[in-house]
Amino acid sequence: MEQSCKKCESSNLIFGNFEYAGEYASLGYQCSDCFHEGLIYYDITYTIFNNNFTKNETKKDNKEKQT
Repeated sequence: MEQSCKKCESSNLIFGNFEYAGEYASLGYQCSDCFHEGLIYYDITYTIFNNNFTKNETKKDNKEKQT
């Protein structure tokens, strides 16, 4: 997904600080063409996969059985 300036829709952006705020984050930018400064917001989605825990436990159990 290509980011673009909200004012002139150019993709020539200089990105600044990424700020994490819990359930969302923002990324500051300045447009190289029109010098507009703005923020791009992102929603953060947390997911937990049970398979990852199962795989990790299996590896741990296998190591213990080998020793």
